[in-house]
Amino acid sequence: MPTYINNETGEQRNYSKVRTYINDDGTKREVDLDTNQPIPEGFILLSDSTDYKTISAKKSPTDGFGTR
Repeated sequence: MPTYINNETGEQRNYSKVRTYINDDGTKREVDLDTNQPIPEGFILLSDSTDYKTISAKKSPTDGFGTR
């Protein structure tokens, strides 16, 4: 479960599902999938060292073929 922390206040929030979108200009936005609301400004992902076994990803059906 991703944990986000506000740098200014130190407040921590947990989100069960988060999707990251990369815009055409290179900026990214993160959305909480439970509420379909964006992660508030000022909150950054608090990353722990992990083996990433709980993270799942799947290929988009419109994605091309081959190794990237």
